[in-house]
Amino acid sequence: KNNVFCTYFDAIHTMLPAGLNYRLTDYYSANSEFCSTTLLNESEKQIYDYLKSNGELPLKKIESSFDSADDILQSLCEKQAVIKNQISVRRMQDITRRYVALNDDISGIKLTARQREIADIVETAGTVSVKELQYFSGVSLSVINTLEKKGVLKSFEKQEFRLPYANNTRLNCEDIVLTDEQQTAFNGLNSLVNSGQGNTALLYGVTGSGKTKVFLKLVDVISQKGEGVIIMVPEIALTPQMIKIFSERYGDKIAVFHSAMSLGQRMDEYNRIKQGKALIAIGTRSAVFAPFEKLGLIIIDEEQEHTYKSEKSPRFHTRDLARFRASFHNCLLCLASATPSVESYSNALSGKYKLFTLRERYGNAVLPEVRVVDMKKELADGNSSDISRELAMQIENALSNKKQAIVLLNRRGHNTYVTCPECGWVASCDNCSVSMTYHSANKRLMCHYCGASQPVPEKCPECGGEFFHFSGAGTQKLEKELNMLFPSARVLRLDADSTYTKDSYSTYLTAFANGEYD
Repeated sequence: KNNVFCTYFDAIHTMLPAGLNYRLTDYYSANSEFCSTTLLNESEKQIYDYLKSNGELPLKKIESSFDSADDILQSLCEKQAVIKNQISVRRMQDITRRYVALNDDISGIKLTARQREIADIVETAGTVSVKELQYFSGVSLSVINTLEKKGVLKSFEKQEFRLPYANNTRLNCEDIVLTDEQQTAFNGLNSLVNSGQGNTALLYGVTGSGKTKVFLKLVDVISQKGEGVIIMVPEIALTPQMIKIFSERYGDKIAVFHSAMSLGQRMDEYNRIKQGKALIAIGTRSAVFAPFEKLGLIIIDEEQEHTYKSEKSPRFHTRDLARFRASFHNCLLCLASATPSVESYSNALSGKYKLFTLRERYGNAVLPEVRVVDMKKELADGNSSDISRELAMQIENALSNKKQAIVLLNRRGHNTYVTCPECGWVASCDNCSVSMTYHSANKRLMCHYCGASQPVPEKCPECGGEFFHFSGAGTQKLEKELNMLFPSARVLRLDADSTYTKDSYSTYLTAFANGEYD
């Protein structure tokens, strides 16, 4: 049943990590049967002799050694002096390290005192990487190779994984204590886990009711059975927090999936699950494709969020794929939210999903007070800032009490649109027909849909007017206003523009958690 209207290639491309993709690479070798070297000019003869001496080489290697290599190689192929071959090469290669171990019987082999010392180190360690052996013993690689030729050592390659996070914490294996309400929800969810059938449940709990504690208790049960768990969050920004919670309990049993990771890291995390080295996959919607053979539980946190829906081909909703996997593996899909989607809540009320509710906040926590400020009244009273007087006062109170403040704005950039006040022209994207956002960091107009970028025109392209009106507020403008209002405060802007490098989210969030920003 095709619900997403895409090709098989698009579907497989989405399911597999990008590092596993293969590409055709041009390789060239000298034709051993070619004898008429007099037909070659000086440049052609140089490349022909180079290939004859070095064997088959990729195009990039040849281009790095000779100018205009592409044209010369084409001429050599036409003269049948060189053979062109296309080889399929994986986009990202595995990282391997050479290890050595002691052979079973070395009693009859004569060794120098230094060689005996090396053999004793390896015998004590069992297996040791060549790099570590060189470091601890101070010997060169040739000494280790000599011991291997003598039959004292045997070597083998072992894959090493590029982990996207550092796990230096001691594992917290304390038993999780639940409240009566949490225990009731856990008992119901656990019975669905043990039913041996595919089920979907909605855990509807108010903010701070301890849904994560229920998750941890469920994961304890599943992981002890050696079955896989998939835990999804809607945003990359939430991933570091979830990683911290679960890595403190499960260590290197977790694998991480999100788009901010490098190709090598994504491929290695995929392989760790395939090889059974990780039992818990944490990430954004790509985590739904984690290659578990035995899957026991899927958790979609904040299941109502729109980011779980892919807006590019293939267009799918993660919840639908998770429901299919739960049915296929006969496991539980647990949807969790304090504000569930209308369709999920309707399915829960009608009995299609099992409903479990957490109405009480954990401990002594109380729901926060919410105040709505009329910004039109602020403007009428003379406040043209994007920050109301109420908000400014509350931030000031937080700073004076040595506390932190978080200000949320769902627009990045400086101004959300630029217009000409004389004719009404709006700067819009030629590709998408949507208004472009002005970014003060690079002083350019940018489209947040396709990524198109252009400088602000000197004059209006419609009427030739020389003045523009910059309207709407983005995170860059808000950062500027906060710095002006609170000059002594340390302001951190956290958006897609400030966190484009790998590990930026976790680095900035950790710095904020450590009190380095206000």
